[in-house]
Amino acid sequence: MKFRYIAAYLVEGLQRPNLQAFLFAFTALEVFVGKCIHRYKTQLEGLTERDHSPKIHTYLKRLRQRKEEHVLSYKFALIASFLALDNLDETITKFDQAKKCRNDIVHGDPFDEAALPIDKVRNWLGELMRLHLARVDPVDS
Repeated sequence: MKFRYIAAYLVEGLQRPNLQAFLFAFTALEVFVGKCIHRYKTQLEGLTERDHSPKIHTYLKRLRQRKEEHVLSYKFALIASFLALDNLDETITKFDQAKKCRNDIVHGDPFDEAALPIDKVRNWLGELMRLHLARVDPVDS
């Protein structure tokens, strides 16, 4: 998986005010998740209830029942669970809050620019990238 565009979004966002920094970081995370969904499609299809925490299993099941497997929250939860992101139960709740901020921005709803979770989004992306690299090339990670 090539990280050129993901890295470009992250670097560009480092030099921007909060609103733009958040949007660049969130876009980079969204691109990464989308690439991982395709990269790990076969492995993801083979996951069972035992492969997830009870909270994540319930979360994914609820989204499946609502036929929302295509939404970013579902994809993020699946990839983060597959790559074994730490504190995933808590992270999913915070991710949904971050996604709401992004949705508020792009839909023109009110939001607090000073409270945008820029560092959280960057940290999630960095950790997911690290976990992905460790999986594809464990010797060099």
